[in-house]
Amino acid sequence: MATEEGRQQAQHAGDGGLLPRPRVLDQRYPEHLFPSGPRRRPGLRALAIAVPVVVLVVLAAVAAVAVPLLRREHGRPAARPAVVSAAPPAASAAPATPAAPGPAPGPAPADAAALRSALQLDLTQRLVLTDRLVEARLGRDPDAAAAATQALAGVTAAVQRDVAGVLPAGDAASLVQLWAAAAPAAVREALALAGGDTATAEAAAAATGDAAREAGRLLGLATDGRLQPAAAQALTAYDGAVRGWGTAWADGHYGSAYEQEQRGLESAAALARQVAAAARAASRVPGSPASPALELRLRLQQRLVVHAALLSDAMQASAASGPDAAAARTALSASAADLGAAVGSRLGATAGRGFASAWSDQADAAVAYVTAGPTGGAQDVAASALAASAAEVGRVLATATGGRLAPATVVPSVEAHDRLLLQEAAQWATGDTAAARASGGADALELLSLGRQLASSITAAAGSAAR
Repeated sequence: MATEEGRQQAQHAGDGGLLPRPRVLDQRYPEHLFPSGPRRRPGLRALAIAVPVVVLVVLAAVAAVAVPLLRREHGRPAARPAVVSAAPPAASAAPATPAAPGPAPGPAPADAAALRSALQLDLTQRLVLTDRLVEARLGRDPDAAAAATQALAGVTAAVQRDVAGVLPAGDAASLVQLWAAAAPAAVREALALAGGDTATAEAAAAATGDAAREAGRLLGLATDGRLQPAAAQALTAYDGAVRGWGTAWADGHYGSAYEQEQRGLESAAALARQVAAAARAASRVPGSPASPALELRLRLQQRLVVHAALLSDAMQASAASGPDAAAARTALSASAADLGAAVGSRLGATAGRGFASAWSDQADAAVAYVTAGPTGGAQDVAASALAASAAEVGRVLATATGGRLAPATVVPSVEAHDRLLLQEAAQWATGDTAAARASGGADALELLSLGRQLASSITAAAGSAAR
């Protein structure tokens, strides 16, 4: 298998550091589908957290899927063009067994914007991971459950780092312990509900509620009591969404579970915004926690990393003809609409609809590839449709900005996502679960970086129009 090693500087709002580049999958796809220049090939990330260079790789286990979500940003080196072949990858190595997480890395976020960014991404990861942990335990998938548990430990370390600058060390540790215990409680509640054990479910729910209230008290200390009631409501809603996923999944109400996750994402964003604003008011951190550019970046990044999890959900469930397949596809369609709304907030409703349509077409093509079967040419049709989506994204953005945002600015990055998505689809189609998990993780990293790039490019194009 072709490999590529390197180390790239990764800059997240408020932090920086060297991230080891993962090994790269030998990607074999028709050259005519992705013809634009040198390939950017983000590939597999080893699931290990190295010390002293610490990498927080977060796996969201989607039944049999683990979707890594990174809270740091990744640079992507140029690479030689992909090998040309019409066949999907024949085989790829299973991801390494996750090592125990290292200590919380680096300094706390330096300003209010960095605090908000870090909290929102970490709360998003925690939500998605806990949801997939519950799903894996209910589905009796020990490998996926172990991956999510390991990844949650990494998020716990990140959250402790996030709040280290605004809380005394003891209180920061207490907050993290409360949130670390919440995931097992959600699992206990869901398993008890599935087994008809009402007493155990109620006890787990009560423990989760107590933990949420204590977390609110600690966050209040971090801001000298300046947290508004809206923050307490967001915290309650966030923990309610975590519990709601498990309750719905245990009952087989998969559509309701995804709706709960959507509410949790909104609550995570609101909570991070409120905490950062209150910490700024209490002079715990400098700077403003809000700006149009930051709003767009956080909205796109949050939705894109969750979109990666939903893509894996939909492809896995569709490949297995699972009972949750329809709900996963519906959630994926809603995710595309959310992304379009984010773009439309800066470039107008027409651009938003066009972006959502292109993103939805891309997701539909990936699912169609999984379900098409290897004969009859249907997979080739799906692969061509998926590849065409990148050019459509570029066209929509260029039209909306009067050419100020050139397709060449974003299309290569969308194509990099498309290649990983096609790779993952091929692996789900052939039952290569381990490789599909790793490809989904690499794609989540790609989409996180794409979110930053899109936000920066759209903001710059909109700003030049205003001038």
